[in-house]
Amino acid sequence: MINEKLVIARITSANNRQESYKKFLVNLFKRFVAYLNSRNIEEPCLIDCYDFKNSLTKSVGEFFFRIIVAIDFVFSKHWTIPNTIRPFNPLPQPNKDDVEKYWLKHDKDDPIPIDIFCCKLDGEFSNLLIKDSVKKHYRQFINQFRWYCFTNNEHSFRLELIDDFLKFALPLNDYSEKRNIILRIKKAATFLLFEGKLPNNPFKKECKKLDYACDLQCLREKIRKELLLEKDYSEASLWLFDRSLRNIFDCCSIKNLKDLKSLCSKQINKVLSFLKENCSKPTLNHRVHYLKRLLDYLYEQKYVEQKLSSTIFTSKYVRSYVPPYLSLDSQAKIKEEIKNCPLRDQAIVLLALELGLRQSDILNLRLSNLDFKNNQLSIIQQKTKKPLTLHIFPHILELITKYISLERPLPYKDDEKIFLSIKPPFTPLKATWHIIQLLLQNSGVVTENKITWGLHSLRHSFTHTMLYNETPKHIITEALGHSVDTSDRPYLSMQDQMLKKCALDLQLIGLGKDFEE
Repeated sequence: MINEKLVIARITSANNRQESYKKFLVNLFKRFVAYLNSRNIEEPCLIDCYDFKNSLTKSVGEFFFRIIVAIDFVFSKHWTIPNTIRPFNPLPQPNKDDVEKYWLKHDKDDPIPIDIFCCKLDGEFSNLLIKDSVKKHYRQFINQFRWYCFTNNEHSFRLELIDDFLKFALPLNDYSEKRNIILRIKKAATFLLFEGKLPNNPFKKECKKLDYACDLQCLREKIRKELLLEKDYSEASLWLFDRSLRNIFDCCSIKNLKDLKSLCSKQINKVLSFLKENCSKPTLNHRVHYLKRLLDYLYEQKYVEQKLSSTIFTSKYVRSYVPPYLSLDSQAKIKEEIKNCPLRDQAIVLLALELGLRQSDILNLRLSNLDFKNNQLSIIQQKTKKPLTLHIFPHILELITKYISLERPLPYKDDEKIFLSIKPPFTPLKATWHIIQLLLQNSGVVTENKITWGLHSLRHSFTHTMLYNETPKHIITEALGHSVDTSDRPYLSMQDQMLKKCALDLQLIGLGKDFEE
C-alpha cells in the first residue's frame, strides 16, 4: 500500500508553492487514497490514477498531475505521460563535477555513457547566450532523449541514436519547431563529440562574404548614417534598405559608382525577378516597398540619373474576403455546450459572443471596469486606445462573480486582471485559442467561410447576429468600438441575404437598345 507520509512529505517540500495550495494537494491525495481503499487496490498503476482523475471536474483534475508526479518520484515508478515519451519525473542527473572529471580524462575513441554525454551537453547549452525559455526547451528534449535510450537499453552515445529518437518522437511529415530543436541538438552533439565543446553560437549560419569595391562600401555606410540621422529608422528598416542596395549590386553587376549612376529599368527588372523567385508573396510586397523607397532616395541624392521607382508598378491590396463566423444554429449549439465548461471559459466565450469584445480586452479585464449597479462595462480598448462603454448582461456578470468566488485559484486583489490560468503559478491568462478549439471540437461546430479556432470568430459572429436582425450600421460601429468607419467593411460583407438585395436584375440582358418596357 502507498505510504501516505512519504508522498505528503514530497508534496509539502516544494518551496515555490503557497501553503493553501499545499493543503489543497494533500486533501486531494487523501481523497485518492480513500478511492484506492474503496476498491481494494494495494499498489496503484497509472491507469488507476487516471480513472480517479477522470472522476474529478476538469479544473480540479488538472491539479492531480502533481499527485501523480509525487507518487512516481517517491516510489520510482518510471511512469510516462500518456501518448508521449515524456516521463513525469526526469532521470536523476549525474554529478557535474564527476562529469567534468570524466570529460577531461576520457579518450575520444572510448564510448561515452549516455548520462554523462547528456549532462555535459545540457551544461554546454546553459553556458550559451540564449534565453532561459529556449534553454528550457533544449533541456526538455535532452531529457526525453535520455529516457528513450533508457527504455531501449542503450548505454553508450552514438549520433545515430538521435536520428532514431527523431523518427520515434515525430512523424516524417512533421516539420514543426520540435523537429528543428532536435536537429539543433544533433548539430550541438556533433560539435561536442568531435571538438569537446560548443562554439559561442553553434547554430549560426555562415554569412556570404561581401566583396564590394571601396567606393560601394563607403556608399553603404554613408546611406546608413544619413537614414539613421535624418529619418531615425530602426535597425530592422536600416537592414532592409542595405539588403535592397546589395540586391542591386549583385543582380545588376554594379562594380563602382559609375555603374550605379547609369542604372536603368532593365536592370531593376532583374532585381524584381530575383525577389520573385526567392521571396514569398507577403515578403515580396515588403521588399519591393523598401526597394522603391531606396530608389527614390538614390535619385534625390543624385546617385542615379533616372527616377526608377516610377517604373515599378504595385497592386493595391484590398481586404475583401468574408470573415469566418458562426451561424445562428452553431451559436445555439455553442451556448448549449458551454454549460459543461468551467466558469472562466463560459464568461470569456460569452463576453466575445454576446458583447463582441476582442481577446486583448477580455484578458485585460478588471473588476474596476464593471458597474454591477447599472450593468455596464467601461474599458479603454487595447487596440485603438479609445474608450468603450457597453451594456453587459446580468448573466455574464453573475458568471464572473461565481468564477471569482468559487473557481478562481487565487483571491482577487485590487486592480488585478480577472482571468487566470488554471495551472501554477496562476499567472494572468495570455491566450484563448485552446478554449475555443476544445469548445468547437466538443460541439462539432465548424465556422463558416474558413475553419478557425480564434476568439475573433466569435466577434464576427456577434456582428453577424446584429446584421441578421437588421441593426443600423452606426449602432454596429459603436458596439464594435471602431474609431474609423471603414473598419466595418469586412464585417458588413457577412450578411448574404442583404447582399442579394444589391444584385441587379438580369432579365433585360440580350434585348438590345430598342426594347419595350
